[in-house]
Amino acid sequence: MQFDCIVVGAGLSGLTAARDLQQFGRSVLVLEASDSAGGRVKSDYQDGFIFDHGFQVINPSYPEVARSKIIKSLDFRTISGSIRIADFDKKIGYNLGSLSSDIGSISEKVNFLAFILNLQVSNSYNFGHYTQRFPKLYANALKPFLSGVFLTDPESIAADVAQDILRSFFKSLPGVPANGVGAFSKELAKPVENIKYSTKVEKISENKVLTDQGNFDARYIILATDPTSASNLYDSLKAPKMLSSTTMYFSTTDELIDSKNLVLSGRSKLVNSIVMNKISESYSPAGQNLVSATSLEPISENDFRLHLKEIWKTESSKWQSLARYEIKNSLPFHAPGQSKNRSLKVNESLFVIGDHMAMPSQQGAMKSGAVAAKLINQLMR
Repeated sequence: MQFDCIVVGAGLSGLTAARDLQQFGRSVLVLEASDSAGGRVKSDYQDGFIFDHGFQVINPSYPEVARSKIIKSLDFRTISGSIRIADFDKKIGYNLGSLSSDIGSISEKVNFLAFILNLQVSNSYNFGHYTQRFPKLYANALKPFLSGVFLTDPESIAADVAQDILRSFFKSLPGVPANGVGAFSKELAKPVENIKYSTKVEKISENKVLTDQGNFDARYIILATDPTSASNLYDSLKAPKMLSSTTMYFSTTDELIDSKNLVLSGRSKLVNSIVMNKISESYSPAGQNLVSATSLEPISENDFRLHLKEIWKTESSKWQSLARYEIKNSLPFHAPGQSKNRSLKVNESLFVIGDHMAMPSQQGAMKSGAVAAKLINQLMR
């Protein structure tokens, strides 16, 4: 059987493309190397705990997340509206309404809001070009927060991408499904009729996909894998710079201060930490706190404990280490001058999608899938 389209990869971009193509009335086959959908947006379940693959939240204000209507079908739990800056033991809101003078002056706050509202932020500049207008606010609050979002020095990111991401947090609070971020991916995959899991794609040749489970034909092929895998499957594709992260999970019966809030520190090797069961009690058994902590470096467990002690202001040496996720290709680096709407068409039959083709976010991944599906549907008319 020849399909209208084969999608290689069942992450957010691939699933979005498959869903849309089905809605257009096209026949679609999704091939996924692992045993489940979601790509990086997955959760593991063990001994009553839920471990997301790295600290992840979902922003309901992202247009593609909203269009999917999945949030309404999930038991979605929003994160606390406050963030604690451990360096000053101060809380701020996502709208910066509670900023103290220790973190940023009123004039800096005004300059920052002007940046958010600026309709002429240039893609040619990095975010650092604009942070000169609010240096204290950036160093004390925005840098530690956005380091966990972009997984790199935020000043190096294209300014318009930083602006888009910041705007999304002004529109709504992020959160997680009660049963882990993987529940979002599972719901996204539900309508897709043909998904073959545990199927490794070995080669793409014109309109044919060769796998360890047999060969498949289609008029169009969409590569929706991580960019490194995509470049291995098709030589002319160049993989972008990818950023890594390491997340560890610990359990403790200790009562932690301000445990409902995301904790940040510009002086720590940890970009953030949070007690996951304070967002959703399903993340841990009763009486246990599940502490998530993320670093941009693959630091040792002992270093994790030392920095957790500092930011939570309690002894962490006896906390039980439960899980560790070193994710080498967490996010693509989005440099100044790089378009948020790159051409997805490689040749007459091949398309490539993913957040590396748009912007480093769930919105970027899903939008690229939607755009590719629309283009293919138009070509088939």
